[in-house]
Amino acid sequence: GKRERTAQAALSLEKELLLGVGAEAAPEGALSLGWKKALLYQPAGVEGLRPGPVTGVGGLFLAGDWIATGLPATLESAARSAGLAARAFLGKSGEE
Repeated sequence: GKRERTAQAALSLEKELLLGVGAEAAPEGALSLGWKKALLYQPAGVEGLRPGPVTGVGGLFLAGDWIATGLPATLESAARSAGLAARAFLGKSGEE
């Protein structure tokens, strides 16, 4: 089906770009998930439970879609959290 073709195309591209190998490398499998809604349901109050990028452990900063960014847990939130973690790191290391 369409999902299988899409998964095979993605695996082929990843092999070429990331592994530097061609069609001779056989993938072990693929899984394609579809969502009926574009965003994950997040009940009221969830944002207050999400941690920020600073941990209190020296040199350890967090990033991911589950970090408090003001956005729902999406790819955009993960990207924003990476920027927040990088800025926190640079601020701590004095390299701004």
